[in-house]
Amino acid sequence: MTLALLLVLFLVVLFLIMVGSAWFVNVIARHYIGNKHRDLEAILNSGQIPKQWTEAFDKKIKALENKGGRDNDISRVRVQAEKKYARQLDHLMKYTKTTRLVEDEKTRNLLLTRLKTLRQQNFEEKIEGKMNES
Repeated sequence: MTLALLLVLFLVVLFLIMVGSAWFVNVIARHYIGNKHRDLEAILNSGQIPKQWTEAFDKKIKALENKGGRDNDISRVRVQAEKKYARQLDHLMKYTKTTRLVEDEKTRNLLLTRLKTLRQQNFEEKIEGKMNES
């Protein structure tokens, strides 16, 4: 009797672990994919780097400016931001090329064009800024 009860208890616990694991994986996947699609939509609509990406760096720069931080420190944070934005744009381009969650090839090409344009604009602005400083 106790052996049968232990077996039933084990099966119930195993079932609950499986259901919980499936739910957790679903939540993580939805979050991971949802963030990418939210970023793609923001870029498509505005043609700008998404605010979610820039908020943390903007706060750091503003804090440095308020503290009277050196220009060197502020420039270092800006360079870190630019590198991160470029890396995130590269990841989004790679995702857009490989995902099956894009409506059709026309949409995929539009997204890739916008991402490449945004990356080139940021790179060109950085180059022009350095040339003007010289």
